[in-house]
Amino acid sequence: MKFLALDTNILIYLCIDEVNTVTSIELEGMKRLLDSGDMKLILSTVVELEFQKRVRECFEHAKRNIRELKKGLKHMVIPSGSNERCRKCAELKSELRKGMRQLYGIIKEFDFEEHLGLIEAILSHQNTIKLGLDNDLLLKGYRRIVEKRAPSHKGDQLNDNIILETVIKYFTDHRITPGQDKAFFVSYDLDGFADKDKQSVHPDLSDELGHLSVKYSPFLAEVLRDEFGLDEIQDEEIQEEQQRLDTFTVHVEPVELPVFPATGIAPPVPGAVLPRFYRAGVTASTSGTSSTWRPPTFMCSCLDTLRENDTE
Repeated sequence: MKFLALDTNILIYLCIDEVNTVTSIELEGMKRLLDSGDMKLILSTVVELEFQKRVRECFEHAKRNIRELKKGLKHMVIPSGSNERCRKCAELKSELRKGMRQLYGIIKEFDFEEHLGLIEAILSHQNTIKLGLDNDLLLKGYRRIVEKRAPSHKGDQLNDNIILETVIKYFTDHRITPGQDKAFFVSYDLDGFADKDKQSVHPDLSDELGHLSVKYSPFLAEVLRDEFGLDEIQDEEIQEEQQRLDTFTVHVEPVELPVFPATGIAPPVPGAVLPRFYRAGVTASTSGTSSTWRPPTFMCSCLDTLRENDTE
């Protein structure tokens, strides 16, 4: 069996193309692997929440960019005169304005829900394993922040921590058989998950994933072809994906996670720095529900729970 766990940025990039290198081959291939039962997709609740929020924001941002470019071209200053170069400038400006108007018209009328149809079919597939969020994952996510372990070695990346801990939890509970099964975690977040060479896994994660026989890669196309057998993916597409990481700029903003009914505890507001929670209480609101944080007591309780788990 083949197992594939994806970070949010992979899903977004399969829908929003920044450098004109994305095709539907990866998505269609993943759908066939799921249909045939040859692959299972491991999906964290955090990934799904981030994707549903961020992909629409990216699309609206694309429309704004096109609209601004259209206005900019209208007022763009070019040399005037009767010589060949001036005429060529005028012709090119006219062609650019015409093309931008056409592009804006297409994007304006674009059926985004239809565009997401294939990826929604993948996310809701019977062979997609959706993993929920619980207190244990949250505590382990915070522990990475406190210990400054990847993916939080450069900042407080709670959502990335939870995505990683979800992958670790699944493959701890469902051990794969080396030589028969394959498991990959794919993410474009090189700062969080990759080593300095931007290809291999970060040293903090090497043992954690390695002893579970889970491999990390920043290259989805390469994994799907070389490891999962999608021969229709060509060398050019793999090379383009590798070059893509140099220009990849989609930033996934953290989403506000739900309150846990069992405890009434809500995660902090997105982007907040952990030490601030430790020093002073803040209020986090989710779906109209407020829950006041009492950081010193809460953090001490979290760390006590983690220490108890370590000694068991």
